[in-house]
Amino acid sequence: MSLKHTHPETAFHRYSKTLMMMLLLATATSFTGGCALIQNDHLGPTLDAQLALAGDNAAQLRRALADVPDNQREGLRFLIAYMPERDLKSLSAKYLLDNVRLAYLARNQSPWAKRIPDDLFLNDVLPYAVINEQRDEWRAGFYTRFHPLVADAKSPGEAATILNRKIFDELNVHFSRKRPKADQSPMETIQAGMASCTGLSILLIDACRAVGVPARLVGTPLWVDKSGNHSWVEVWDGDWHFTGADEAKGNELDRGWFARKATTALRDEPMHAIYATSFKPTGVHFPLVWDLSIDDVHAVNVTDRYAKDNPVKPALPTAEPFDVEASLHALAQLKKYLLQDAATRPRITDQDFASVPLSQTDAELAYPLLRDDLLRQTGAQPNGTDRLLGPIAEPWTITKIMDKLNGLSKPDSP
Repeated sequence: MSLKHTHPETAFHRYSKTLMMMLLLATATSFTGGCALIQNDHLGPTLDAQLALAGDNAAQLRRALADVPDNQREGLRFLIAYMPERDLKSLSAKYLLDNVRLAYLARNQSPWAKRIPDDLFLNDVLPYAVINEQRDEWRAGFYTRFHPLVADAKSPGEAATILNRKIFDELNVHFSRKRPKADQSPMETIQAGMASCTGLSILLIDACRAVGVPARLVGTPLWVDKSGNHSWVEVWDGDWHFTGADEAKGNELDRGWFARKATTALRDEPMHAIYATSFKPTGVHFPLVWDLSIDDVHAVNVTDRYAKDNPVKPALPTAEPFDVEASLHALAQLKKYLLQDAATRPRITDQDFASVPLSQTDAELAYPLLRDDLLRQTGAQPNGTDRLLGPIAEPWTITKIMDKLNGLSKPDSP
């Protein structure tokens, strides 16, 4: 190094500083395949272990680490440090780099997204998956399609409610028990045109993440009354708030048919607790009821946030003869169906929701909707009362209510 025309003392200090930095880099980094993995930070050892676990796919991960822009490096390192083994062995450098780039792009597109704390961005915006679903390349398409919908939103909560109101009708995707599987990815759900509460929730979560809203899956393996399981969504807007994906109260946060049932959840009973997903390990795993052997989906037990107003431990009743979640979805889909033009809409009895067993409460709500629709379309005046005549041996369905109404609308015999 030439010291000519430079003050000797200043040059000496600059030279010493440069030499010290070179020595620190030489001793504090590990060079593997041309990619430097910093060892003196909290992720260094974890990254080394993950690369070893990746096997032949480690070259793809190293390539991603070598090519990622400096301002996105933290995000990529986070994903590789905490992704499950199956992803370590399969995800390509391009897949990871595209996901990270688009997540940071969304973060910079609105004032509220820029204010999301780093830990929430890394754990609840950046991840490419929610649970064990198929790994799709959803982020680019969702950003292009959904960001314009929330361009004027003033908060992540407002953005989430807009998405919940609009995307399911836009994509023509709704709840059905005939869905191919419970843990559908976004692309699988769109292709099928139907999903479980879990599949609908994954779709909404990914739509939220695509535009910068922190979102996570929440659910219980089994309600305390044993009427089934349920999954829903939480989004972060100063704190965590819940909403049901494609549900009747989806235009508001912290409202849903399941809110009252959630107050009976039991924190210390694994099958009756409420969990929220986490990409980063927590020491707790999210119980996937379709495959309880999967233990690499991390979770936080959030039961106390829902059951805080119910200090008394409830008794565990016997199962009811219907699935509460399915019943509520059927009622919500009936309301949407009845908004369609009667002249062109398909027959109601051909719809999936028409055969779903209803709770007595939901059946009582469906009855006047169907009765009034029949009156508008036919001019016939049913001779029945304003209410169903009581429960029957099997749960009511919309088809059975229609049969009842059609029978009552026939004129009396002379």
